[in-house]
Amino acid sequence: MSQQTQPNPVALFEGASSRMAQLLVGVKNDQLNSPTPCSEWTVNDLIGHIQGGAEGLAAKLSGSSPEGAQGGNDAAASYKTAVSRTLEAAKDPANLEKSVEAGGNEMPGGQFLSIMFLDHLVHCWDLAKATGQDTAMDTSLVDACYGMFVPAIDQFRSDRFAAAMTVSDSASNHDKLIAFMGRQP
Repeated sequence: MSQQTQPNPVALFEGASSRMAQLLVGVKNDQLNSPTPCSEWTVNDLIGHIQGGAEGLAAKLSGSSPEGAQGGNDAAASYKTAVSRTLEAAKDPANLEKSVEAGGNEMPGGQFLSIMFLDHLVHCWDLAKATGQDTAMDTSLVDACYGMFVPAIDQFRSDRFAAAMTVSDSASNHDKLIAFMGRQP
């Protein structure tokens, strides 16, 4: 795909983070120690990962220091604050073009924002599944994520993602994406 036809990473991240914020509000305190599809994480661990990711992204794009996430009942509010900081920084095209360090690699801020879109979208499914909420995701977000990352997933797979699960060729992009990320749809 040419650069001009790439989906807008700001809009994609905004869509995934909006869904995540809805899901965070639906988490009950007695679910915090529940397991998630991420075998090594509880619901609370997953929330901490998402909050930390949003804070780190905001800091990288804006050139500031992470403000730090708050757990417990403030999880949804803390997440929304970090996402607001990210989206504010992402409004400046220079922040999307500047080089940021992510996972030991240098990349443009917009590319890192796209990777965080993938992370947040898939973790929406994880959090919904773990807390008994609706696992359906916006089809346009799923299709964009599938198209952007599945062809290049091997460069990300390493220890960050579980081995892909097998689904039928006729499965929806939703189920294919979830399976490709090592989850059983």
